[in-house]
Amino acid sequence: DHLTEAAEHQAVAVLGIALTNIGEEIGTEMTLRTFEHLLHYGELPVRRVVPLALALLYISNPEYSVIDQLSRLSHDADPDLAQCAILGMGLVSAGTNNA
Repeated sequence: DHLTEAAEHQAVAVLGIALTNIGEEIGTEMTLRTFEHLLHYGELPVRRVVPLALALLYISNPEYSVIDQLSRLSHDADPDLAQCAILGMGLVSAGTNNA
């Protein structure tokens, strides 16, 4: 059975996944894989929060693959998802000379 209600509670759960894996190397790799699946198969409210969750995982720690993913998401057709990706790039680059 598919949930017919909005997926806002699932979006909060995605942020929770990111928060629980901050600073954990193996957990971060597994979380990245989960976020890729959510971007492909998740509903729109869930997809919108994935860039922010990625930014939380790599806050002030810019890795090329994460910046590249956020850059691709910043050109998405959904303006809210694109804005979240742009904000995420700012969070990842904050405190570095790359900002």
